[in-house]
Amino acid sequence: MKLLILLLVFFPVCSFSQEDTSLRKYSYLIAGNATDSNGHRVIADGTGFFIRVDSALLFITAAHVINGCYSYSDTSMLYPENMHIFIHDLNGKTLQKLSIDIKSLRSPQPCLPLKKNPDIAIISIEDSLLNFPVYIVTDFIAKVKVNSDAMIYGYAGKRFMTESLNNALPKAIVINGYESSIFFNYRPGDKIHYDIQTPNLAEPGYSGSPVFVYHEKKWKLAGVTVAVTEKEKITKQRIIVTKQKYLFSEPRLVLNQEAEQ
Repeated sequence: MKLLILLLVFFPVCSFSQEDTSLRKYSYLIAGNATDSNGHRVIADGTGFFIRVDSALLFITAAHVINGCYSYSDTSMLYPENMHIFIHDLNGKTLQKLSIDIKSLRSPQPCLPLKKNPDIAIISIEDSLLNFPVYIVTDFIAKVKVNSDAMIYGYAGKRFMTESLNNALPKAIVINGYESSIFFNYRPGDKIHYDIQTPNLAEPGYSGSPVFVYHEKKWKLAGVTVAVTEKEKITKQRIIVTKQKYLFSEPRLVLNQEAEQ
């Protein structure tokens, strides 16, 4: 009996503490740069992923990655006119750089506060533009119950600039119930976002990353990373996630558009 009690104490219900590298391939780097009047380079970068809806191939990222609404109050004046989606193999080697005309996609509308804004860009990609197949998350789209185990792969920080862009692997954030909490709403009245509070460090560059949760013994897509806040009370950091249903919004490009909740 004593042995049984010890086992119950020291071997609780399984929760993830290590990354699942099988999910890494679904995250893609999107990056571009612009030069100011003093010759200083300004870098814009984030993460995205592919889904297929009916026959349409769609690239999903956070809208602020391509429109400059980082503060949700004012659009960055200096921003790339073009960005590239880096199509990679399983080892992170770049096979193709797919050019995206960002200037034509940017909205002249003012930035909306996060509470009203799904902050998702949904960009249609013609299959004929791709020289190599891409990994899509369509099989992970299902009814999902958010719990305390999640996995996020993103291209964090500016360490991926210059030559390393061609051989970069995304970095994992592992969310488990021992250290973290996932809440159904970001703030009172907000039905657009989940709120993950975790001690794990998330850096700029995770915006647009797919968020997978472990439900019914398999990984499912919960939504898209759209914001990372600074740690609160030293121990916790908040990762704001737009819920999965907004991946199917119309029009296919959603920039600065207030959402129905």
